[in-house]
Amino acid sequence: MHGTARRRFALSVTALAALLVGVGASGGVAVSSTHARIPGPGVAHILSKIVGGPYSAPPKGLFAPTQIRNEYGFNAMGSDANGNPIDGRGQIIGIVLWDSDASLQSDMAMFLKTYSYLEPMNGLTTKTPCTVSHTIQTTPCFEVAYATGVKPPAMNANTMGEASLDVQWAHVTAEGADILFVEAAGDSGPQLLVGVDKAVSMGATVVSMSWDQTGIGAADNSHFDVSTAGFVSGSGDFGCPDNSGQVYPSGSADVLSVGGTALTISGTTSSQTTWASSGGYANTQELRPGYQLNWSTDQYRTDNDVAYNAINYPIVEKGKWFKEDGVSAGIPQWAGLVADADQARAALGKSVLAASGLNSGIYLAASDGGKLAAGQIDKAFFTDITTGSAGSSATCKASKGWDWPTGLGTPSANGLVSELADL
Repeated sequence: MHGTARRRFALSVTALAALLVGVGASGGVAVSSTHARIPGPGVAHILSKIVGGPYSAPPKGLFAPTQIRNEYGFNAMGSDANGNPIDGRGQIIGIVLWDSDASLQSDMAMFLKTYSYLEPMNGLTTKTPCTVSHTIQTTPCFEVAYATGVKPPAMNANTMGEASLDVQWAHVTAEGADILFVEAAGDSGPQLLVGVDKAVSMGATVVSMSWDQTGIGAADNSHFDVSTAGFVSGSGDFGCPDNSGQVYPSGSADVLSVGGTALTISGTTSSQTTWASSGGYANTQELRPGYQLNWSTDQYRTDNDVAYNAINYPIVEKGKWFKEDGVSAGIPQWAGLVADADQARAALGKSVLAASGLNSGIYLAASDGGKLAAGQIDKAFFTDITTGSAGSSATCKASKGWDWPTGLGTPSANGLVSELADL
């Protein structure tokens, strides 16, 4: 199907070029998340943007991986039924983006060298080749695959920032999982869907998609085959409601949609509020799915399902440090959580969570397996975000229980992963 250009293309190419001009290592650079190349069938957008850098090292004020892991309970997930630490081992996280990033592996290596408490990965140098596998490996594998078998053209700087964010932070929440980075031939809807299919065909048990594409709609839901893999995306960084009429893939009832929060950590205390740029909308292409029946009063499938911190992430791009913001910071990290849950389920002899319904499982867990009254969220599994707004509409304000901009809230991974394993 053919999509239409969305409102975020207000910048001229000349203006965009000006925004892409960086400064020295001691200064900052603001890079627009607007994507300059407009393909034929539909318009694609990545869901994060560089908002500072380059820096010679991660600057103060940005979150280190251990802070995020502690905040969301990833450091307290314990062991699976086989006695292995829960870290996604035996699972493959597929990450789909377009074009090719020549520095992706070396940037990942620099990220892991800086945060040396994270697990190392094979596949980052020519001396450590590997292939992703469901066999539990001593050192997880990082593999790059071309969606069509042919290396695509080079990424632009902004897409590279998204690529770095996705792979580096997916590893933070699932250190033992293999990562398969699929480079689509371009950013048209059909090209990206080929990338999604490639990730699944190579064994990805969960697929992270930090983009939306106006050329994708309900007719393409067959590509999100939940019998084999889970799919995670987000409704975007352009506020709520999104009036374009569709935001896919997150608008699909078969895809887990992640909204954004703004996290503050001060000493031993923390707080979260709705990120002002978080998306949220009702998808008129799809009726309300059963799993939202006790949560949303809208007749249509509504974003978001869950949320995650969207600000102050350090990433490495082309050997330099940058600050990156966007709901897509949460997309690969939620994919990591799904991989953790799938590991715990595998140890119990169960199928991947997607096969029994990823989204339905998430919503069921939020109500403690249906034990709570309709609309109530179990604090052992989620932090309900009740403050802040992503737009002037009443539906775009955070409230007790599920809401458009933050869904069910942010995860308490130690409780949620255990609950998802038991479903």
